[in-house]
Formats: sequence, structure tokens, C-alpha cells
Amino acid sequence: MMGGSYTQTRDMDGYSGMHGAMNGMTMGLEGKTGDALDKAFLDGMIIHHEGAVEMAQTLLKGTKRPELIKLGNDIITAQTGEIQMMKDWRSNWFAQ
Repeated sequence: MMGGSYTQTRDMDGYSGMHGAMNGMTMGLEGKTGDALDKAFLDGMIIHHEGAVEMAQTLLKGTKRPELIKLGNDIITAQTGEIQMMKDWRSNWFAQ
């Protein structure tokens, strides 16, 4: 799979590597169908969601804006649950 973790794709200013990471994840789906597509999608989305959680955790360490604190906490809550759901599916469907 192309891409890698969010941390591995960041560049010097912090977050502009995200666009390249997403492009790499999309390219990893091209030409796949069935189980290969499903597994590649889950693998890519797990990495993507882990990156979002990491970004939100970083935000919460430095922001004082209540709106961003709420957003960061909401992202962590929602995407942590989605990560677990996707990992469970991957484990059940692909015996990982």
C-alpha cells in the first residue's frame, strides 16, 4: 500500500504532506476489486483516521479556542471508534 502513516508523510511545515498521503491511498485502490479493494480501503482509512486523531491530540495541547477544543475532542471520539470498527472488520473478514 502506498502512503504510510500520517507522521511519515508530514513535511517541514507540519501538515502539507497530507495531500500527498491521501493521493497515495487513492492510488492504492486503483485496479482492485472485491476483497483486495475492501482490505486496501480499510487499511488506508485506518491510517487516515489515525492521522486525524494524532492531529487532534496535537491541537488540544496548544489551542485555547473552545470551538477547536470541541472539534478536537469530537474527532478523537468519533474516529477512535471508527478505527476500532474497521480493525474489527478487517480481522473478521481477512483473518489478520
